[in-house]
Amino acid sequence: MITIQIDPSLAAVLKVGVVDLGGLTVHAENPRWDVIEGLCAELRAEFGDTPIGRVPGVEWARQLYSSVSIDPTKHRPSSEALLRRALKGEPLHQINTLVDALNWCSLEYLIPMGLYSTSRIEGDVAIRYGQPGEAYEGIGRGIVNLDGRLVAADRHGAFGSPTSDSYRTAVSVDTRQVLAILYVPIDYPDDDLAEAVESFAERAQSWCGGEVQRTDVLRG
Repeated sequence: MITIQIDPSLAAVLKVGVVDLGGLTVHAENPRWDVIEGLCAELRAEFGDTPIGRVPGVEWARQLYSSVSIDPTKHRPSSEALLRRALKGEPLHQINTLVDALNWCSLEYLIPMGLYSTSRIEGDVAIRYGQPGEAYEGIGRGIVNLDGRLVAADRHGAFGSPTSDSYRTAVSVDTRQVLAILYVPIDYPDDDLAEAVESFAERAQSWCGGEVQRTDVLRG
């Protein structure tokens, strides 16, 4: 099992939820996509005319970014990017049943979540600041500069962040085991984070089968 450690420099501002799933069967087509469309419609009906910064729950990811000196209005958390599309009536991207399950939870709980193919992670994982010159090819984003950003990294360097994950550890229909990381500020309610962790685990199993190998909440 992969060991995950939060860098001491982040211990006072960050905690993460962790889900490790194995034995998965990931499908390209999602027959339950209507569930996500329904959530988008509900959010649009309730908050369509509300400035996004005033939507309840958005403040948590923004607080996390601000606490690590990242302007959340310039480098948006992935959860807020999903919310923006939903409120504008723009369709979310349907990727595969596993990524869809994660995006469903990220949109519902409004916290950024990363999803990584375990077979493509080398060694243990550190949650840390990106180093000078560090970058990767982000999924649908081109080259992402990671200097000073919040990242998840293995022995080969960064592979994920609360903004955009990398192609190196991307989930596909061939993925059988994944690691999910939920990024929240240190004072985010423990019960709410545990609920989000369990919710993703349940939804991923519902759509992709497999078994839960680990659920956890980690602090530095």
